[in-house]
Amino acid sequence: MRRSSGKFRRHRGESVTHAGVPSTPSSCIRETFHASPSCGLGVIASMQPSHAISDLRFAPRRLGLERLAGAYAWRSLLDTGAVLVGGSDAPVERGEPLIEFYAAVVRRDLQGFAGEGWHLEQAP
Repeated sequence: MRRSSGKFRRHRGESVTHAGVPSTPSSCIRETFHASPSCGLGVIASMQPSHAISDLRFAPRRLGLERLAGAYAWRSLLDTGAVLVGGSDAPVERGEPLIEFYAAVVRRDLQGFAGEGWHLEQAP
């Protein structure tokens, strides 16, 4: 964090989809994303929940099940003390807030599908 004009300015990691959590040591994640400047860099982890449902049909094949365990791992990021924010990634995604909330909480596509290795427990 840097102080500028009396305000703290924080960096943001945009589209934190494949952060390697939980395979990355939690100390590494804490050093980067922890909210407290005394614990780390305080980088805000920004994610787009709809990526988790738009990618779920091809991500397992492209990433493999082992790497998929660390993808879209938002609960693990939160558990390290990270500040996690969500966005729509419009116009790439539909940009509808209710779909973003649904994707974050349910982690299934709009038809209710969640594939092998999708880690529903990673909902924030």
